Amino acid sequence: MNKVIRLVIGTICYIGALIFSYFPLYILSYIILAYDVLWKAITNIFKGEIFDENFLMSIATIGAFAIQEYQEAVAVMLFYQIGETLSDLAVDRSKDKIATLMDLQSPVARVLRNNSQVEVNPQEVALDEKILVEPGEKVPLDGIIIEGSSDIDTKSLTGESLPITLKEKKTILSGSIVLNHPLTIQVTKTLENSTVTKMLDFIKHANQHKTSTEKFITKFAKVYTPIICLFAFLLCFIPVVFFEGNFDFWLYKSLVFLVISCPCALVISIPLSFFSGVGRASQAGILVKNTEVLENITKVKTILYDKTGTLTQGKFIIDTIHSLPGYRSDDVCFYTKVAEMHSHHPISQLLATSSTKSVRKGAIKQVEEISGMGVTCSYQGKSIAAGNHKLMQNLKIKIPKVEELGTIVFVAVDQKLIGYIVIVDGLKKTTKESLTLLRKKGINQIMLTGDRNLYAKILAQELEIDYQAELLPLDKVKIVESMAHQDDNLVAFVGDGLNDAPALVASDVGISMGSIGSDAAIEASDVVLMNDDLLKLNDLFTISSYTKRKAIQNIVLALTVKFIILLLGVFSTISIWLAVFADVGVSLLAILNSLLILRIKL
Repeated sequence: MNKVIRLVIGTICYIGALIFSYFPLYILSYIILAYDVLWKAITNIFKGEIFDENFLMSIATIGAFAIQEYQEAVAVMLFYQIGETLSDLAVDRSKDKIATLMDLQSPVARVLRNNSQVEVNPQEVALDEKILVEPGEKVPLDGIIIEGSSDIDTKSLTGESLPITLKEKKTILSGSIVLNHPLTIQVTKTLENSTVTKMLDFIKHANQHKTSTEKFITKFAKVYTPIICLFAFLLCFIPVVFFEGNFDFWLYKSLVFLVISCPCALVISIPLSFFSGVGRASQAGILVKNTEVLENITKVKTILYDKTGTLTQGKFIIDTIHSLPGYRSDDVCFYTKVAEMHSHHPISQLLATSSTKSVRKGAIKQVEEISGMGVTCSYQGKSIAAGNHKLMQNLKIKIPKVEELGTIVFVAVDQKLIGYIVIVDGLKKTTKESLTLLRKKGINQIMLTGDRNLYAKILAQELEIDYQAELLPLDKVKIVESMAHQDDNLVAFVGDGLNDAPALVASDVGISMGSIGSDAAIEASDVVLMNDDLLKLNDLFTISSYTKRKAIQNIVLALTVKFIILLLGVFSTISIWLAVFADVGVSLLAILNSLLILRIKL
């Protein structure tokens, strides 16, 4: 039976019982209003979970019937159910708000097949098929634009209110909304692997892990409830047995005590607080894997940053080209191009375009890419090496001391250095501001980079953070592992989610930036920032601390009011009615306080 309908029927029966003073109507109204509470209490007893709010409510109301307080017995259940209904509505409102936010999936995809448009379920669209998206429609699947240009609304994905313009050959994510011109898109990911599906999975499973605060409340309730039951028993037993007190009077007091003590506000509002925090984060374009992660962020005291693509733009440009005596810049560029042609590293792809001379790909032999160092190969009988100073040291090639800022790529032919190229990568616009805001929150920040010590030092001084330089990818992982898992002094690692996957996994909280399209990011990260704006990191810490604060406020509110009413129940005369009002009122106040999290201004 629908809870609201049951509440209405139970209330009508109760009013009838009050008007006609008819005992069977009291029984009927009680059964209608209380059957689920009684059933849960009974089933939980068989599960070994005796002491919960259902048990307390059942004992209190059955006891009230035993001393012929029929009106109050039914009233307890009536107001309890009203409170539960209002609580459910508040929780549903929170979930609906998040569900509306996450309503990104398009129900249909318009596929171009056999020179005609066919509307199908996005699940039926295969890789490389072409879909058409009209203005005002959601993009059903990730893909690359092959025809058209349009402004795109990505607010639900990234939290950005301003639309972006995407043209041909640009990647477009599912869940985006096409605003003004139709687009033809070639699908690059099936529905199962699409951005929108991954986002929904994040939100759907966000409350599967309990936070330490929730675990504390669960443990607290297991100790608290039996103690309350013992006190309620002693409250009736001692005055009656040792002081010849009136049994009905003291039993009534003990029943009031039981009703007051129900931990409903804590049980409902604490999980809701953290769930609302996850929802607010997703609204801001920040995906948090679960509520436990959100609480862990409040314990983070140190953030380790990968430099390239995180603090910097990750868009490299060649700054200067230096050739040694006997060689020209063209020679340096040509042999660099030869070495880097088969590498997929961003710097390698840039260097592969440094020369306009044609290269016979078939003549490139024995290509070896050495992680964190560079590339070696042979070309037309010559051995070629292009990489950093560590590669040159390994090959025992002498190199000069270079004082220029930037990433230095040395080039050697037949074990002899012929020159070097300086590559620079500028800071992101919001890097300094974000690091400053986090520094004000008392967070220690360290930059980890494979760059030379000199370059790293100057950049770190500009950003006012600590640094460790000349690191190989494995070195970064070792540093993260050595600093992580320190109780309430947790370590977060922020990286691009692909190359930094091992370090993301090794940290207490792994945060990847702008990497929702990367499978490695989703698997390795605890948090995904949906765009490359580092200020989102500050928003994440703001949301987590605000959420934790609301959860603690709810605990203090609930326990303080409970304690005051319990004292009143013992040392003065209050009715079960007031006890129920107090319980329901505190629950609703705690729930409304939790819902304020959805309105945090960032």
